[in-house]
Amino acid sequence: MGFGIYFGKFQKICQSSVIYMFLLPNGLKIDEEGLINGLKDTSISHKYYFDILTGQVGLIKESKGVKKIKKLDEKRFFLLPKISKDNKKPWAQEFIEDMVRAEDLLLAEALDKALNIGGFDPFFKILKQSYFVYGWPQWESHYLYEELVNWFDTLPVDIKEEFEFFDDCPVCQAMKKAKEEGRELSEEELFKAFQQSKEQGNIVGGQWFERPDSPIRM
Repeated sequence: MGFGIYFGKFQKICQSSVIYMFLLPNGLKIDEEGLINGLKDTSISHKYYFDILTGQVGLIKESKGVKKIKKLDEKRFFLLPKISKDNKKPWAQEFIEDMVRAEDLLLAEALDKALNIGGFDPFFKILKQSYFVYGWPQWESHYLYEELVNWFDTLPVDIKEEFEFFDDCPVCQAMKKAKEEGRELSEEELFKAFQQSKEQGNIVGGQWFERPDSPIRM
């Protein structure tokens, strides 16, 4: 794998070290947690609506025998799409290749077979039996945020994204410094930041760090 792939891999698993914030044109903060929960909710009776004036998210639970709810203003309230388990299959496939295969080939093959034959549920059932399952929530969160940002592009309002890096994350701070200087983080700088992260007790490793030409061998 190349530098770009591993850099992207870091961004997925280190997302907990970054605070994301979305703002409406009027400056109000958007309830991104409510939106993410709505994306993850697979119940067909649950419908989530986003208010483009307040940034809030409302849940309407539909059930038989309940009086029909008054129609919402379609220019203000927008129905949040559902993320199906089929949507998650490519995420799971990439998780296998980027996170599991280099560390546990047998598990990777088992996960790959389960995913391609049975779908997401069999894949996740096997994943839950390994320590790799602890990396899945952040992996999934990365893609959910991507889906959310793409959906924002379909709305008739200009939504601004802001973020803040945590001070206790060496890699995040290196990324922040490069961003402030208007440039991309170099491979050598990223290696050094990962080394600092490892010295703080974080789990860092993989084929990229072990290759002979690596600036910093783990």
